[in-house]
Amino acid sequence: MKRTRSISHKIHGIERRLCLGFMIFSVALLGLYIYFVGKSIVNVVVREEVEFKIADINSKLSELELSYIMKKDSVNMIFAGERGFTSIAQKSFINRGTLVGRSLTLRNEI
Repeated sequence: MKRTRSISHKIHGIERRLCLGFMIFSVALLGLYIYFVGKSIVNVVVREEVEFKIADINSKLSELELSYIMKKDSVNMIFAGERGFTSIAQKSFINRGTLVGRSLTLRNEI
């Protein structure tokens, strides 16, 4: 009889430890679930804020492009002449040659 009591006490002790372990595991999983749901909500909010900033920057970029096009169209030969620019009669160009057949060294020398 004593032997069966000692075995049943051991079994109950193991069951208690397993039950406690499962409870701790369940609480840990619940905590991780809450953490990851919270992080995903924060990421969604941050993404929306970034999208608003991108839209704002795109509108400013459009305004700058329009301003650039207007100013570019206003530059012509008459405007350049008023600013002191003149046409050159003799144009000279520099020919650089090619790098075919040459290789670069470790110090990027030709």
